[in-house]
Amino acid sequence: MLTEIRAFADLCTVCADVLNALVCWALENRGAMLRVIGGTGDPASRIENRVGEPTANPYLYIASQLIAGRAGIAENADPGEAVRAAYLSDRPLLPSNLLEALSAFKMSDRLHDELGGSFHNYFCMLKQFEINRFMSEVTDWEEREYFEMY
Repeated sequence: MLTEIRAFADLCTVCADVLNALVCWALENRGAMLRVIGGTGDPASRIENRVGEPTANPYLYIASQLIAGRAGIAENADPGEAVRAAYLSDRPLLPSNLLEALSAFKMSDRLHDELGGSFHNYFCMLKQFEINRFMSEVTDWEEREYFEMY
């Protein structure tokens, strides 16, 4: 799941401000993308995936998790060592903005194949339209920064 998570970000989150999390796993650490709760032999042990957010489409989110999980199992992917201090780790970050997330999604052959070419292309067009709308807005920062200059 950790290997291609950057490409899956658009399916797990809707807003740009929830992106930019650290791609790692840890024991009992809320700063990690995947938080392992419990321990060996504990029947209540579980993995908490912290990348999804409540406004994401639940069908796309669950599909992304199933695709990522199956790929990890099929490839016998190594998740690496658990991080002790997630925020001090040198692990990669999820995309920090909508454009980065879309770029990673577009480049994923796995998502193209698993979701189908028609859906993949449609989703890319939809997200690009969203980015274009976002970029056409004048932000409060731009008004404060440039209003008196021009």
